[in-house]
Amino acid sequence: SEYHAAVGLAVLERWQRRKAEKYRLLETYRGRLDKLKRPLIYQRGIEQVVPPLLAVRVPELTDVAALADRLREQGIHTRQWYYPPLHRHPAFAALPRAGGLESIREIAGQILGLPFHMGIAPADVDYVCLWLDRARS
Repeated sequence: SEYHAAVGLAVLERWQRRKAEKYRLLETYRGRLDKLKRPLIYQRGIEQVVPPLLAVRVPELTDVAALADRLREQGIHTRQWYYPPLHRHPAFAALPRAGGLESIREIAGQILGLPFHMGIAPADVDYVCLWLDRARS
C-alpha cells in the first residue's frame, strides 16, 4: 500500500545500520548459546536475511512453558512460537490432514522465542543465556 511504501522510504536510510545491529545481536547470541550445557537447536545459515526473532528448540523438553515461567521469574520474557500447533487448535482439529504431522508432533512444545530486539545489550544476552542454562523445568 502507499502507507507501507511511505514507512519503508522513511526508514530506508537507517536500514543498513539496523541490519548490521541485528546481525551483531545474532552473532552475540550464537557465541553464548553454543557454550551452554543445555542442548539447544537454532536456525543457522540465515545470513542472507535479517531475522525478526530468535527461536530455539529445547529437545529435552515436551513443554517449554515451565521453562518460560522460570525465565519470567528472572525478568526474562519469552514467547512460545507455533504453540499450540494449528492442527490442535479447536477451529482446525476436525479438518483433514495431509499425513501424520510427525515433525510438528515431535517439536510442538519445544520451541521458545528469546528476547531479540534492537534495545538488548550484550550483557542482557549473557543474562538470558545464563538463566536459560540454569533454569531447569
